[in-house]
Amino acid sequence: MYKDKINYDNMSEFREQFEIQYVNPFLANSYETAGFPASIGLEKFLLLGFGAWARDGKSSTYDAIDKIYVQTELRKLFEEDLTKHFPNNTADNNIYKKLAELANKQTVNEIGVTVSHLLIYVDFNNDGSPDKPTDALIAEQNFKGISTLEDFEKEVQKLVNIIVNRVKSSQNKIDSTLSTLANNYTSSSRYTETPNDFPQFADEQEILDYIATLTPEQVLEFIRVYNKNDEFVPFKRLGIKVKYESLGEITNQRNFPSNTTSSSLDEKFLDYALKLGSYLKDMIEENNIDNKNEVLPVFAPLLTIADGEDVAFSLEKSRTAFGWHLILVTDVTLNVSAEVLDNAEEGKYDSKIENPYAEGQFLTALNDSKYLSWEQILIHIEESKTEEGVVTLPTDVKTAISKYFTPVQTAYNSSYSQLEIAFRLVFGDNVQITNDATLNERLQILRNANFNQFFGYSYFDGYTGNGSTIYDRAFNHEYAAVYGDWFDILNG
Repeated sequence: MYKDKINYDNMSEFREQFEIQYVNPFLANSYETAGFPASIGLEKFLLLGFGAWARDGKSSTYDAIDKIYVQTELRKLFEEDLTKHFPNNTADNNIYKKLAELANKQTVNEIGVTVSHLLIYVDFNNDGSPDKPTDALIAEQNFKGISTLEDFEKEVQKLVNIIVNRVKSSQNKIDSTLSTLANNYTSSSRYTETPNDFPQFADEQEILDYIATLTPEQVLEFIRVYNKNDEFVPFKRLGIKVKYESLGEITNQRNFPSNTTSSSLDEKFLDYALKLGSYLKDMIEENNIDNKNEVLPVFAPLLTIADGEDVAFSLEKSRTAFGWHLILVTDVTLNVSAEVLDNAEEGKYDSKIENPYAEGQFLTALNDSKYLSWEQILIHIEESKTEEGVVTLPTDVKTAISKYFTPVQTAYNSSYSQLEIAFRLVFGDNVQITNDATLNERLQILRNANFNQFFGYSYFDGYTGNGSTIYDRAFNHEYAAVYGDWFDILNG
């Protein structure tokens, strides 16, 4: 396919490299410690070291150069020539349009929220880690009148109600309110309530007015006895703990196999957090809200069925193996738009790269959609190879390229994707060995193993993630939404 790309000068250069890198060191006995002493002779060295031997009238040296340099160069040329990877490379159905479709699946499925949470939890074994709330765990504690998780959650709900009431009166300073509440709850050593005959106060001003009527001795007694956090005492008696944490940005890609920079999250917690993100993203985009702070922050326990079944708060939705998560959303990630309108000086967004599907025309960055166009992607690919770099695409499009196309490009260039492309090149649409059942079985095992590696054991063709098989349990719905039809799109 690319024989014309390797000429006499290339072969001369390959031979010179081969002699400098391998032959001369071998003859100087430099490879003796590696098991290749010069005494075995050059022919045997090339056979053992590179699987090269004289055949078809060509020397073993020629065969070695072919294996080491020529085939490597041919593979490189093929991998870089994207238009040869799939048949039917036309203006309407080309590889760049397929890459754009894959990139735009990243855009469509992008969900991201910046969150904190107030975690309500128990640590009955005092090992420093939250215990998983279960019926058995609650029964073991022998609480009076509380023997099941359902019973225990009635008490948790009472605590949630107190927290919600404090948030409602926080004048939208929810973050500081939750932080202060958690600190007060944790730092309080009181496990008994203020005596019933002690004065009750509606607010801090009533406390100040009351103190003004006391003698110094009575003030000291008041400080000793009174605790405005008395309402927490019943929950502390039950061993309920709270902590407030910032969790940063959580995206739909958090539990992807490609995510190596942060730990995976509990699937149930992640699912609810992403539903909150999707709800807010849709609200902002559908109502053309320019300032996200008009709807943020959002405290999940304040959401009801009127806000939507997916986001309406309940203890069941908030419960994970770590306890009950009261999520506070402080930011939501919106798509980066790749739209480029023709309102600049003429030719500003015209590339010097020729359009391969329109003779005499050049690629343009102009795009009336928020989704990346195939021309923007091709501009990025080709201009990245030049000394000037990418000069035609505006900043927002470069950001969209980095965010949505770069993951696709990385996955496409992976050895697993390239192996399946190679299979298609050799076998065509039907990757089968039709005349040898044993070899065909081995081929299919190899392909399935390669698919599993490519998908990071997070997506399996034919499974939905809703069954009881090991494949369903490993199935990642968010990952499948982005990558599940990867090869269908490429082979289409």
